[in-house]
Amino acid sequence: MAALDEEYKDSPAVNTVFMYISIFFLMPIFMLLMLYRMSQHRNYTHKKISDCRLKGTFAMFFYLVYVIGMLSSEFSATGLVAFSILFLLPSLYQFHKAKRIKRKLHKRLEQYQNYFMENQVTTIERLGKLTGERPEIVKNELLHWIYIGVLENIDVQANRVFIYGSYQEPQVSQRHVHIEVNHTAPHRPHPSREAVAPPPPPKPKTVQCHGCGASMTIMEGETKRCEYCDSILS
Repeated sequence: MAALDEEYKDSPAVNTVFMYISIFFLMPIFMLLMLYRMSQHRNYTHKKISDCRLKGTFAMFFYLVYVIGMLSSEFSATGLVAFSILFLLPSLYQFHKAKRIKRKLHKRLEQYQNYFMENQVTTIERLGKLTGERPEIVKNELLHWIYIGVLENIDVQANRVFIYGSYQEPQVSQRHVHIEVNHTAPHRPHPSREAVAPPPPPKPKTVQCHGCGASMTIMEGETKRCEYCDSILS
C-alpha cells in the first residue's frame, strides 16, 4: 500500500452531513425572520422595497447554487426547468415588484406636494382617501420623506399635517381642511402708490440624491428627478 502524507486528509473540511443540516436549519430561520420583517413593515412602503429585494436575492441565490452544482454533474433539463419555476421566476418577480412599489411611492410624493400646495389638504385621513391608501401608510410615507429631507417646512403630529410657510389660505367651502400655518406677520392689505418690487429670481443650488448619492444643480423651489436612479430631488 502506498504511503500517504501524514498531513493529508481525505474528508471534507466541514462534514457534509453537517452542511445539509445547516441548510435546513438556516432556511427556516431566514424565513421566520423574513415573515417577522414583513409583518412589521406592512405600513411602511419604503421598507417593503427592501423586503422584496431581499426575497428576490434569496431565491436567486438558491437558483445559482443549483446551476453551479449542475455544471459539475450531468445536465438535467427537467431539473433546470423545475428550479427556474421555483426560484428564478419568483426572484425576477420580486425585483420587478420592488421597482413598481418605488415608482408608486414617488408618484404619491408628487400627489402629496400638489395637495399641500394647491388644495391645502392636511389631514391624514383625507390624504388617504385621495390616494387610495390606508392612513397609517400615508402617515409613515410623509414621515419618511420628512426624515430624509425631501419634504421641508412640514410636520406630522397625530393625524394632521402642520405646514410652516407662506401657503395660501384654503377656501371657506373646504370644511374638511384643517391647516396650521405660521406666518411671520398677518396679511393686512393696504393701498400703496409705489410699485411692489418683484421677488428675486430663484438661485441655483447643488443637492445630493438620497437614492444614489449623485450631485445635481437645481433652482430653489424646483423639484426634479435624478438622472441616474429616478429619485425625487427638491
